[in-house]
Amino acid sequence: MVRDLGDAGAKAVTALRARGIPDLVCHYHFLAAVAKKLFDNPYGKLRNLLRRQRLRTDLTGLLRELRHSRRSAAHRGRFGSGPVREDLLALVLWVLEGEGS
Repeated sequence: MVRDLGDAGAKAVTALRARGIPDLVCHYHFLAAVAKKLFDNPYGKLRNLLRRQRLRTDLTGLLRELRHSRRSAAHRGRFGSGPVREDLLALVLWVLEGEGS
């Protein structure tokens, strides 16, 4: 069986585990828990820094420009095309819309 990391799930499968049925943790839930432990503190520091510097408006404008250039194949903009632009878009989205923002 595959389950999440919650206590309720662990309790629900106790009898099955006792019968020798493997008790596996869902990779998605496991990685989400690991990522939370690894990145919550640094993300919180980054979010607080951005708040103190009042950069949200600038980042929102940057996001708008990146989305516009993504829709227009001919648009070169200041970011050009390719993976750097896509990675920057993902980073700005993470900063602005990430959990806890």
